[in-house]
Amino acid sequence: MSMQKLLSILWIPYCIYAFVVFVGGLLLVTPGIIIAMLLGQPLGGNLVIHLSRIWSHLWFALIGIWHVNIWEE
Repeated sequence: MSMQKLLSILWIPYCIYAFVVFVGGLLLVTPGIIIAMLLGQPLGGNLVIHLSRIWSHLWFALIGIWHVNIWEE
């Protein structure tokens, strides 16, 4: 079996897995974001950003995407 054939077979289950993990993470983070929005502008906004960042890092790791943040001055 060629590599292209194998990838085409695994593509659909991987996409379903990535979608399920994305939605599951979204549902887990949503209550925290709603509570953070009630805390007011400076504190709540910063908390929303931190929760979103944690969620995105976990989602990328769980679906096998590795990234590096590059900071330029």
